[in-house]
Amino acid sequence: MKTYKYQTKVGTFYIRQKKGNPNLFQLWIEDEFLGGYSTPNLAAGDVYTHTTGFYYWDRLERSSDTPKDISDWEVIKV
Repeated sequence: MKTYKYQTKVGTFYIRQKKGNPNLFQLWIEDEFLGGYSTPNLAAGDVYTHTTGFYYWDRLERSSDTPKDISDWEVIKV
């Protein structure tokens, strides 16, 4: 299982491969589930475009520091 991590000033986002379903990735901020995706890049894209469903992140303006895709997220060994 892969887990990706991106730290922000409003909390830490995680993209986790769902246990038992390698084709589903879940977007979380801390312990709040935000949605399911078919690829980790789609989830990372919602973080980049501030369309996660998490109000405190989505209301912020985009920053050049926000990774555009999953390749810039930290990979956590699980």
